[in-house]
Amino acid sequence: MRCANALLLFVKQLIENQTLATKNQLNTEREKTRRMGNLAMNQLVWSERMRDYISASGSVDREHLEADNVLGPIYKAFGEKLWPLMEELNLTLAA
Repeated sequence: MRCANALLLFVKQLIENQTLATKNQLNTEREKTRRMGNLAMNQLVWSERMRDYISASGSVDREHLEADNVLGPIYKAFGEKLWPLMEELNLTLAA
């Protein structure tokens, strides 16, 4: 759950700040996350995609991911932690 909390905090900050202004800032954020050791880089990339889904439509769910053919790679990155993570992201970020 520590990983989910760190991810939630990270995604919430990204949404509050909207998109990072430059590629350098994004790389800096990715480096910080890598150093923290809480998320693998592929989890960070997919969490950013889920953030975009929530920002665009107000939520993200299995159907969104299946429709865009990304459910497999996201599931590979997060495993069974994906479902509670998506639920928590939707509840926290859409509010």
